[in-house]
Amino acid sequence: MSQISRLNNIKAKSLALTLLVPVLLFGSLLGVASSSASPLGQSEDDMNKLEGLSGKEFEIEFMTMMIGHHQSAIDMSKLVPDRANHKEVKDVAQQIISAQTKEINDMTGWLQQWHNTTAMSGMMGGSSSMSMADMTKLQGLKGDDFDKEFLTMMREHHKSAVEMAKLVPDRTDRAELETLAQNIISSQNAEIQKFDGWLKAWYGADAMTGGSMTGGTSGTSGTMPPDSIQGGDTSGNLPTAGSPAGSGLLWLVMAALAASAAIFAGGMWLRRRA
Repeated sequence: MSQISRLNNIKAKSLALTLLVPVLLFGSLLGVASSSASPLGQSEDDMNKLEGLSGKEFEIEFMTMMIGHHQSAIDMSKLVPDRANHKEVKDVAQQIISAQTKEINDMTGWLQQWHNTTAMSGMMGGSSSMSMADMTKLQGLKGDDFDKEFLTMMREHHKSAVEMAKLVPDRTDRAELETLAQNIISSQNAEIQKFDGWLKAWYGADAMTGGSMTGGTSGTSGTMPPDSIQGGDTSGNLPTAGSPAGSGLLWLVMAALAASAAIFAGGMWLRRRA
């Protein structure tokens, strides 16, 4: 191979690397951003889907989603006895397990009785259920850290159930389902109010206004951003620059720019040498 051919080959490879590295790093950036987004962002899709249904289709979809949603609340609540610090949290977790287990049994029976179908495991829960990451996070906490995270997550979980239940009266004539929906709205709104009070009393957090954490225990002093008491990144937005995830995104951007500049400069140097 001639000297000119070798130089042309080197220049071609340099140009390819100049284009490839930013693409790969930007792909990593999107992956981090996607994994940092809230699972509750997808609950809007569930709501939109339910809003477009009525009658039999709505009943099947609503009960299937709510059975999965209830099951995730039960799974979370089963973590409480071995991890929670406050008796109030242990008591409310037991109430959740008892009430929502009964409602799952009711809905399972209605699906079979009314529509000769079952809530398949692959269909249940959908986006409004807690993610595996949320469960893993809870499993790694104890004491006040667990209580604060559990109340924050369950508060948001309850809110999505309430919003789903509010759709029922206009989309079905089943008296049993309307009664169930009203029970979900009243009981879970009451529990949300309890969670708000406990978060404020124990950790100085105003869940309704996204206030600040001023004191408390287990490393809860200092100012907490609004999203952190609203169940984490529940807005579905990308992490802010001041958050750990946001810092990671910033470093990826800087690395992509630096690598691109270095490879481009090398390619230009080789071009001049040629």
